[in-house]
Amino acid sequence: MKKTQRYARLVSWIPGLRMIAVCNSVSMYASEKDSDIDLFVVTDPGRIWLVRGLLTLALQLFGVRRYGHLVKGRFCLSFFATTEALNMGKIALPEDPYLEAWTYHLIPILDRGYTYKEFI
Repeated sequence: MKKTQRYARLVSWIPGLRMIAVCNSVSMYASEKDSDIDLFVVTDPGRIWLVRGLLTLALQLFGVRRYGHLVKGRFCLSFFATTEALNMGKIALPEDPYLEAWTYHLIPILDRGYTYKEFI
């Protein structure tokens, strides 16, 4: 979590970046020693590709982006959404217990303008 907080501060300058949250195994305290760090990123409308590109570039330059066989302790940019598409019910399976657990276990690291509250 400290690593995630440090790098979130380093990329907080990216225009249109609204939220970074840790998700999946790390947020559920189910990670293993070789796990990556999955992130859920929310952007302003019309900025998803700019944010995705700059975030990917920054994490690659810092040497902390997951790719190929380099996984352990690296960031995986797993999920992106804009503030206009925060309703995950639109993509949920009927009676989807995983999505509910996934949402419940998100850990916001960077949160601008109460984006996490809007998401919840």
